[in-house]
Amino acid sequence: MFAGDQFGCECCFQTSAEAASEARRGFVQLARLVDESHLVVKILACTHCGQRCVSVFTEMIDWSGGDDAQYWSLLPLTLEESEQLLAQGEQVEPRLIESLGSARRYLQVDFPTGKPKRVLWAEGGLMIGPHD
Repeated sequence: MFAGDQFGCECCFQTSAEAASEARRGFVQLARLVDESHLVVKILACTHCGQRCVSVFTEMIDWSGGDDAQYWSLLPLTLEESEQLLAQGEQVEPRLIESLGSARRYLQVDFPTGKPKRVLWAEGGLMIGPHD
């Protein structure tokens, strides 16, 4: 599944950020932990290599003009980390997810208010919410 600090395969975490973002569309959903209108947390798996990851979507409502900022992160997980999040279920702790992303590369897709979409590999500083 991963070697050393490298998670996933060429389809999911070893390609360009844009290609990884596109590949994520084909991932299998293993669980939906949080399903609120402005926060969605899911455990997904790559269909090619089985790499598990946590997907976090947040939307920051500003009640101004309808162009609300949206942030989406895809963080690769070890099997143990995945099981830990699954065990927490709907009570999953956002700070735990942020801590797992503190020293690991993850995919970040941002739709900031009034700015163009950004798709990038980020490392450290995973935040569930705004990134600006």
